[in-house]
Order: sequence, then structure tokens, then C-alpha cells
Amino acid sequence: VARRALRMRWFRHGVLLAAFLVGVVALTQNGAILSADEGVMLLQGRVVAETGEWGMSGVDDIDLDREWFGMESAMRGDTQWFLVAKTPLYPLMVGWLDRLGGLGLVVLVHAAALWLTAWCCARVAESLRPGLGLYVLWGVGVASPLFFDGFWVIAHAFGTLGMAVAALGTWRWLSRRRVDGLALVTLGVALALLFRSEGVLAGLALAAAVAAVGPRLWLRAAPVALIAGASSIAVYKLGPAVQTALLGGEQAYAFAPTYGESSLLASRISAFEATVISGGRGLPGVLAALAALLFLACFVSWRMGARPEVVRLVGAASIAVAALRFLVSPDLISGLLVACPVLLAGWLLVGRRHLADPYLRVCGV
Repeated sequence: VARRALRMRWFRHGVLLAAFLVGVVALTQNGAILSADEGVMLLQGRVVAETGEWGMSGVDDIDLDREWFGMESAMRGDTQWFLVAKTPLYPLMVGWLDRLGGLGLVVLVHAAALWLTAWCCARVAESLRPGLGLYVLWGVGVASPLFFDGFWVIAHAFGTLGMAVAALGTWRWLSRRRVDGLALVTLGVALALLFRSEGVLAGLALAAAVAAVGPRLWLRAAPVALIAGASSIAVYKLGPAVQTALLGGEQAYAFAPTYGESSLLASRISAFEATVISGGRGLPGVLAALAALLFLACFVSWRMGARPEVVRLVGAASIAVAALRFLVSPDLISGLLVACPVLLAGWLLVGRRHLADPYLRVCGV
């Protein structure tokens, strides 16, 4: 009876979260897109769906000098233009969904991927600590950055879903030796690799994480490391060949404006700086970082039992600096840890006793 009641509780929360996400799509979807990246994906999907070819022919008829093609980051071949020549599965899926139900259906499927991501994370959390799963379900579904990025047509929801499925599979294999766990690892890593370039780094990270379980479980963890690591390396090495095949053997050149050559790792480091630790440029950025550090010091000192007057003083200083930052420049802060330093505080407060269980170490890494 208790187990049936628990299943019904999970069912109710799952339905409520799904209804909420569908409501968000209905409320916000007006047929418009928010970024040029979305436009590239949608247009590439439509080109393939309508012509059966990857490239766009006939552009030279309206751009004789090949100087004013109106899509940033497109690639110019000898006879055609190519919008997206990497992660081809995603624009193919977007084009098919767009033709079937328009942009609304495309975004709705992304919302479904967000829901599945939250569900997988919740199941892992519930396995680690009973009673925690439903909090994680809503935390990932509506209180994480994925809630804002998951509705964009840029595959964030699918890349994250892939790694959530892989994490769930890793847990099932390491803790219960369930063969279906390895199947989930394979499916999840493949999904992340095929939909996002960062999937290569995520797969390598998973392979490295399972090494943290300790010598006692290395033999059991080896299949997960092999699947994640080998798949990531293979996709990284085969990527250029796939791109060449899509371009039909044409020599392609990136269309201006360009921002210099950048490797996969360098571009990810730059993105990490902009979206995780950036508080802005110049004086506003310095003030935002200082406010975050003061808040961090306030939080940690409170948890470590510092004198109340010290905690209040540091906390007041953090509030004052944050207020000054917005008086100087009242704009958005893109860095997640600067905008919400309590996340970093939580990581810093994790002690050895929290990672005593080898499976918790895997999830932590």
C-alpha cells in the first residue's frame, strides 16, 4: 500500500510538472524565435525537408559577389551555402517537426526533453536519498538554468537529457549491476554526442567521474568508462569526415563575420567564463564579483559558526556592494555563480563524510 501511494505521488508530481511546462509553451510561444542560432537550425531543417539536400543552391543569383549572405556562421562552398554542417541529426529532427506541426511543436518537444531530464535527475536523487527526488524534479524542471534554455531551438534540452539518462544508467549499473544501466549509458552518451558539440566533453567527463569510485569498484566501472570515453573520442575524430560528407566534398569557408580560429576546448572555456563566472565588464564586473565573494564569505562563516556580528557585517557589505553594482550599471549578470553564489557555497561545504559512499562520489564529480 505504501509503495502504491508513493508511486501515485510521483505520478501526480510528474503530471503537474508536465502540465506546467506545456502551459509555459502555450503562454510564451508566439511563432517568433529569440536568437540567430535558432534561425540557423530552423532554416537548415527546412532546407533539408523541402529540397532533400543539405546545401542551398541558387544563392549566387541574389548575391553575385558572395559578400552579403544574410546568415551569420554559414559556410560557403564552391557552389552552395551550408547553414549547419555539424550535429546533423538535430536540424533534421527540427525540420521534420517544423513541417509536421510548426514551431510550436518544435518547442513542445524541447519541453518534453526538459521534463524527461528532470525525471531522470529525480530518480537518481531518490535512489541516493529517499524523499529527495521530488524536490530535485521541481528544482531541475523549473528552478534551474535549463528552464530558461530548454525552450530554445538550440538543443540544450536534448544534450542535457542525454547526460541525465547516462547518469541514471551509471547509477543502475554501479549500484545494482543492472544490464539495462549500460544500455541507458550508451543511449544517453549517444544522445548528448549527436545533439551537442559539448557532448564530447560531457562523455569524457563521465568516463573520468567513474574512476572516482575507488579501486574496489574499478572493474565494475570499467564498462561505463569505456562506453563514454570511446564514444566521445570516436565522435570527435569522425566529426570532420561527417562534415565533409554533408558538404558533398566541397571546400567550405566560414562566412564573415568571424571571431578568429577557436578549438572546441577554447570555445567551451570562453562559454564557461561568459555563462558561469562573468559578472560583466569593467567596474560593474568587479563589483558583481566582489558582492558574490562577500556573500560566499558570509554564508560559509555562518555555517562554520562565526560570531553573529561578523556574519552580519560581511552580509551587509555584500548587499551594499551588490546595490552599488546595479546603481553603476543596472543590467543582467550572465554568470550563474556570480548571480547565485549560494550554488558555489553548497559545493564548498561538501565534506569528506558526504562523499564516503562511492556512488555519491560519481554523482558529485
